[in-house]
Amino acid sequence: EHGCGDESGDREAARRAGAEVEGAEPAGVRAILGRMQTPAILDIEASGFGRGSYPIEVGFVQASGLPFCSLIRPAPEWQHWDESAQSLHGISR
Repeated sequence: EHGCGDESGDREAARRAGAEVEGAEPAGVRAILGRMQTPAILDIEASGFGRGSYPIEVGFVQASGLPFCSLIRPAPEWQHWDESAQSLHGISR
């Protein structure tokens, strides 16, 4: 149980996840929600948008909620840099 006490919220979350909950008792909804897995999230920022661009940062959040983030030191031959990518992710060269 998530402890929020809002069973209508439980139903809505389960409905959005594709669960069949029409007419389900709140305990049934909680059982459905209890089986859903929280995904791990991976985010990679790049120096640009096309050929020649390279990864500059990697971050992820494990399903447990533990985060990790690190900049990547470019190899000397990685020269491509797109100012529009920089304006999107906010990482300067």
